[in-house]
Amino acid sequence: MRIFLKIAICILVFAGCSQGARIPTSPSNNLDGAPLMGISDTGDNFNDIGILGAYELTINPDLKDVGLVPKRFNTAIGDSYLVSGTKYFTSFPCTDCLIIKSYAFDSDGSLIITFTAKHPFAKGNPIKPASGVNRNDLDVFDLAALVVPQIGATTPTTFPKIGASIYNGICRYPSGYTTELKNVTHDPAAIPFFLVIDDSSGTSTTYNRFAQGASANFNITLSRVTGPIPLFDIYLTMGYGSSARKTQRLTPKYYNPEFNRKNAWKVQIYAPSGGWKSDDNTTTKNVVVKVWDWQQGAVVSTTTPYSNETDTTKIAKESNVARVSVEIPGMNNTLPYVTTATSGTGAPLSPLYFTIPVANQNLLAAGYYVSLVKVLDQRVPGSGTEGSIDSLIHNPGLPYPLTWNAIPEFATYYTFTAYVSNP
Repeated sequence: MRIFLKIAICILVFAGCSQGARIPTSPSNNLDGAPLMGISDTGDNFNDIGILGAYELTINPDLKDVGLVPKRFNTAIGDSYLVSGTKYFTSFPCTDCLIIKSYAFDSDGSLIITFTAKHPFAKGNPIKPASGVNRNDLDVFDLAALVVPQIGATTPTTFPKIGASIYNGICRYPSGYTTELKNVTHDPAAIPFFLVIDDSSGTSTTYNRFAQGASANFNITLSRVTGPIPLFDIYLTMGYGSSARKTQRLTPKYYNPEFNRKNAWKVQIYAPSGGWKSDDNTTTKNVVVKVWDWQQGAVVSTTTPYSNETDTTKIAKESNVARVSVEIPGMNNTLPYVTTATSGTGAPLSPLYFTIPVANQNLLAAGYYVSLVKVLDQRVPGSGTEGSIDSLIHNPGLPYPLTWNAIPEFATYYTFTAYVSNP
């Protein structure tokens, strides 16, 4: 069986689903494989990111009002989704695939917003023949919402030893931070993301699956809102892969973990109880980093090209966690890091635990310090040139052409507060 891979990570911003769930259009050049983005019928394998649009989130704390506006309302959605150069989603605007279900301001001024995300396409009819319209192979994985502050809304915190800037002050309790939109937003700072489907708790694993016809509620908590009308952009990101020939579109296979994110999909930090002492520069305290990563330990396929692989559990290239580093500003002369987990496999029921010993080498004064952890994947993204593996594909809307952008890294960040006490 010939398998066409597509989009290990794909950014999908649904511009809406007006009049209920939609169905995909039948491409004019109908290849044997399921729809792909920018991939030829040669067995080549690409893992890319594609962008379909954006939403603008407006907040007026004085009027207790929140609004969500599609930024591409008047352009055709789906033009980034191509089958041999033809679009694969409907071209009608879809205004309710991401909606605000409810919101509330806390007493401290923070804002909890409950969103509903809908898959834009209903399930196919198993009684009818499979086709470009009637199909069940458009499920996606690792659906997540990215919160992008608009210019001037806030200032990122810079961590010079890790070499990253983070918008750590705009959200609470994210699943992590990512730089994957750097060459789209033209802002190198990492932004928070929130998982829409989260398999990190419970007893079953779906690979964070978001199926055709599905809907899900999720929360984003914005920190205390200041100013008259803060503006944010919301992107939905997803992992995706085409999994079936035309005749198998109603009974597809999903090649997980290859169809999932390459970087860690969730990170949590446990700072040492009691923190560090301001007069002790030798005693180490452990920063524990909890990591979920679908690719960790997965078997790499030896089939060439990978598009011919039949084992759904194998991946095209090795993609383990390479390094976990921690920066507490001013505490150390060299960056503390580890390369080996102390326990776990990375799976939902067995997350990786990395233990990084850190001493207050420079005798930081007592206080609280915003600190950063970076979980770096060993997989290296492509160059961003057309046809390269792991590129970010973007169509900013008609009449602009498809563009290919380099992904800066496969890495997930997380912030925490380090505490230094008096002797």
